[in-house]
Amino acid sequence: MTRDEFGDLLFNQVVTRKIRKIQQHHTWDLSYSDFNGYNHFTLMKEMEDLHVNKMGWSQISQQLTTFPDGTVVAGRPINTPPEGSFGLLNKSAMHQIEADALAIENVGNYDCLRISLYLVTD
Repeated sequence: MTRDEFGDLLFNQVVTRKIRKIQQHHTWDLSYSDFNGYNHFTLMKEMEDLHVNKMGWSQISQQLTTFPDGTVVAGRPINTPPEGSFGLLNKSAMHQIEADALAIENVGNYDCLRISLYLVTD
């Protein structure tokens, strides 16, 4: 999606769960050099295959993926909590912690800390 298409998605999205945390991640296996400007869906498929076939999750973990060209690709449905980024050794804790989270994956393997932002809402 372009910036405008992404805005349309957000403004027309019906969210049926409370989202109180934004999980900001980067890819650990894919780097900027793996992106050629045209392989958005190929890289998304590689991430999905890793998450489902190697990690054992039900589908790709993140709801949104950003690419170096500024585009955004939707992954897991927004109304389905992310999976796998917290409590990997304890699935029940993972699902409880992530119940109110939205995960954003940024393509690029760079040295940073995983950050969770807590949204203040009524």
